[in-house]
Amino acid sequence: MGNSDKDDLSLPVSPKVHVRIFLAAHGDGPHACWFCEEAVTRGDGGRWRAREGLTIHHLDHDQSNNALENLVPAHLGCHAGYHSGLRAAQKVEEARRKMAAARRRSTREAPELAAGIMRQIRALGRRIGDGDGGLSEFRRLKEAIKLAEGEAVAQLRSHGLSDSEIGKELGVSKQSVQERWPRSS
Repeated sequence: MGNSDKDDLSLPVSPKVHVRIFLAAHGDGPHACWFCEEAVTRGDGGRWRAREGLTIHHLDHDQSNNALENLVPAHLGCHAGYHSGLRAAQKVEEARRKMAAARRRSTREAPELAAGIMRQIRALGRRIGDGDGGLSEFRRLKEAIKLAEGEAVAQLRSHGLSDSEIGKELGVSKQSVQERWPRSS
């Protein structure tokens, strides 16, 4: 059982087994950093230096896969930057998926909500027509709808929709959208 480390290199023996495997095969360096291609070496006395020290990156991101062809040398800083960027990109993609799901959800809910509001407006019109007063409330409703429409257009633009796409939804041209709701400078 003395050669168990060498018999199965895909099983982690310790948190730094991949480093030991790489260094046993290639020595302390210098090695070319996989990310920036500049020289990287192990620090003095085998200690790891903060930013420019050597670390070993798993190409397939599977830390249990310690096969030599899956291990590449990297500066600690380059390696950390790569994984930070990867996490940021994953977060952006997750946010995009959530926004798309919310947009699909709101696409289903918005017509139902609008239908309910239209029923209420018709009911208000009947009451006003029956002599309950409040004709000026229609003017306020019109202004509120105009404001809400402008806010919706601005929000759709902030989510990346073009004026052409917005115009298509409203049944008007891109130019009409641009004239009615100019982009703020």
